[in-house]
Amino acid sequence: MVKKDSIVYLQGEIRAIDKLLEEIPSESVIERSGLEARKKELTSQIRDLETITGRQESLSLMFRGKPVEGNNGIFADFAAKALEAFTESIAALGADQVTVVGSRGAILERQKYRMIITGTAIGSFGFELAEASKENTLRSTSTITSAVEQAVRIIEASSSDDEDLTDAVANISPRAVETFRNFLQVVADNEAYFRLEFRDKVRGFSNTDDVRKSEERLRQDNIHEDEVILRGYFLGVLPKRRTFEFEVEESQGIISGKVVDSIEDAAIINGLIGKLMDVKIHVRHVGKGTPRYYLHNI
Repeated sequence: MVKKDSIVYLQGEIRAIDKLLEEIPSESVIERSGLEARKKELTSQIRDLETITGRQESLSLMFRGKPVEGNNGIFADFAAKALEAFTESIAALGADQVTVVGSRGAILERQKYRMIITGTAIGSFGFELAEASKENTLRSTSTITSAVEQAVRIIEASSSDDEDLTDAVANISPRAVETFRNFLQVVADNEAYFRLEFRDKVRGFSNTDDVRKSEERLRQDNIHEDEVILRGYFLGVLPKRRTFEFEVEESQGIISGKVVDSIEDAAIINGLIGKLMDVKIHVRHVGKGTPRYYLHNI
């Protein structure tokens, strides 16, 4: 059972209170005031725990299906494989936001994305995880926050249409996507499904078939990528948003997309407006989704 003094447990209680408040009429002042006072108390406890733990992020990963026996337990071999696949996917997604993760070899600074099991969670049965890095007391931002948020977006988008999934994986390297797909495959192959709780978000699947469908949509043969050289004219760029427009020569139309980080100063493009030139464009889309364009080189 998840510890009653853990951040995940307290966050769960706050979500339960929020649901109750939604059902209580605003004129029921006395009834609402008690719940609101409790929510304020819980929020304060979470803040204190974050200070004590050095802002370590935590999450709950809860499994259901064939490997789970109610709230009593979970098959150890499945739990070991699933947790290894999940933590490896978080490491890949995290590292990928610092530098492009190569198709093979060790993940850069893998130790920064290590996670520890801090308790069990009811869900039917699952685990409470927290980052293990001891550097958190020196940083205001967790190493795993953006990685877990990315995982949440992929889970959500993989159950939506091709457009949403294209957006979710657009800036992620193929290896990072493949690593997360491998986690889904481990879950589906063992006839299980899961729910991920992180901060105020809860995402997951209600059956094994849905996990399998999402896993299949993340396979490399469904994610189409290409690099092309286009000749034409820049129409402009929004430097802060790093979005550009480019008119392809010979009336092939206008494309818009993102300027990748390898081009440090996106504003220089505005000095090239109207000049005929060749540009290197990375094109990516999932399934039948609309292609997304990324400017890598001029």
